Amino acid sequence: KGTVTVPSGAFASSTYDQGFAIQDKTGGIYISTQTNHRLKLGDTAEVTGILGQTFGLTIVTPGSGRSVLIKRDNDNVTPQRIATGSVNEASEGRLVIIRGVVSQAVASDLPYGYKFYVNDGSGEIQVFVSTSSNLDLSQMSLGTAVNITGFSGQFDTTYEVQPRIQRDLKVLRSDRDD
Repeated sequence: KGTVTVPSGAFASSTYDQGFAIQDKTGGIYISTQTNHRLKLGDTAEVTGILGQTFGLTIVTPGSGRSVLIKRDNDNVTPQRIATGSVNEASEGRLVIIRGVVSQAVASDLPYGYKFYVNDGSGEIQVFVSTSSNLDLSQMSLGTAVNITGFSGQFDTTYEVQPRIQRDLKVLRSDRDD
C-alpha cells in the first residue's frame, strides 16, 4: 500500500504496460499492469500480486480480481534529494530529486523515449524520459544546471531517474534556485 508517485501509463512507451508506482515510508515499487487504473499523483493504491523483475527493475504484477484497491485522497510524497552518483539499488522505486549539470546531451532512444545524463560531481546518472510522458526537453541542453525529480529506476545494468511530469524538469537560473 502506498501513495502514487508515477501516474498510470506515464511510462507506457518504455514499459509496454499501463503501470504506476507507489511509495510509503519504507520504500517504493513499480506496479506492472495492463489495466489503466487512471491513478493520479497522490492517490493511494493497495496492490496484491507477484513480486518479480523486468530488465532489472523490481516490480509487482497484480493478480486477478480485486488486486488493486484505489483511494483518491491526494497525498503527496516528498522526493528524497540524492547525489547523482548515489542513484542505485538502494534508491530504486523511490521518488528522488537530483541536482547537477547536463553532462551528455539529449539523445533519441525511440520509440521508447529519450535519454541524457546529469552529474553533480559524484558520478553521472542517466535521465530517461518515456515518449508517452510527452515532456518538453528543449531546455535540457549540454552544460545546463538542472533539478530533476523522478522515479529512481533501472534498465538492465543502468540506473536512471525517470521524470513523470513537466515540472519534474527544472532549469536552474542561479545557485540559489531549487
